[in-house]
Amino acid sequence: MGVLRRVGCALSVGLLASTSIAQLIPTDVPEPVKGLTITNNLGKFVPMYLQVTTAEGKIVSLNEFFNRPTMKDGKPAGKGNKPVVIQMSYFRCPILCPTILEKFTKTIDTIDFTVGEDFDVLVVSFDHRDKPADARSHKAAQILAYQRPENNDIRDGWNFVIASPETSRQLGEALGFPFRYLPESDEYSHGTALFVLTPEGKISSYLTGLNYPAKDVKLALLDASNGKIGSFWDAFPLWCYHFDPNAGTYSLQAMRVMQLGSGGAAVVLGGFLGVLWWADRRRRRSSAMNTGPNGNPSISDAQSLARGPSARVPSGSMS
Repeated sequence: MGVLRRVGCALSVGLLASTSIAQLIPTDVPEPVKGLTITNNLGKFVPMYLQVTTAEGKIVSLNEFFNRPTMKDGKPAGKGNKPVVIQMSYFRCPILCPTILEKFTKTIDTIDFTVGEDFDVLVVSFDHRDKPADARSHKAAQILAYQRPENNDIRDGWNFVIASPETSRQLGEALGFPFRYLPESDEYSHGTALFVLTPEGKISSYLTGLNYPAKDVKLALLDASNGKIGSFWDAFPLWCYHFDPNAGTYSLQAMRVMQLGSGGAAVVLGGFLGVLWWADRRRRRSSAMNTGPNGNPSISDAQSLARGPSARVPSGSMS
């Protein structure tokens, strides 16, 4: 009984301790970020008529940044149009917005697709107080941070624009990206996401968090371009991977891998059987040439057998 009592006391103390610890961990979402969850709007189009202000101070529609041809050395590369990566941010953001762009830039530095040639990046400020001068300075800093030799294609591929409050609201709703102004801190509360759109402006995938693996970024761009950028071998993994909107990443499809494996095995087996069939056919043809119509040795073979080795005429002899 004494042992059971001590065990019971220990369990009671453990339960009380765990309950106390659990009470110290907040379970409620902080008020500034309530309702700011990224919404899955895959397959929807952004409104192309929305107007924004460029770094040069021009007012243009979003359509200006879509359906642009892939480029190479300042000329259309003939590989279709470029997908577009959109970041919703504001230029005065102290930490999160620049961190997202920095992490993304480090990733695209490692892949063999180039901004302005294979895809474009559009950074949209939802703070109407930002100015074209702010957009110009951020664009210049970004081009310097991007590890590619600067040229006109790259300059045209990085775009920083400013949206009005109404345009920001409509674009954010279309993308599934809510944000909220916090008057007490004069900052905005928002999530972490990059949106990858097709050349026509359809949401193809999105990259969430602050970690952007090169595989996911490359697959997202290939997916959005329908495999038109890059080579055949670049696009081949698309057959094996699918975008998981819950995780915001591309995951391997077991069924597709099994199909590829069975297909590869069928090709190998077919090749092996083909070699066996070819060898057997060659053997039969050789056997048919060395036998007569009744299965007896052919005339030439019979004569050779009749003469034997002694019937051969030595070379150089005269009769």
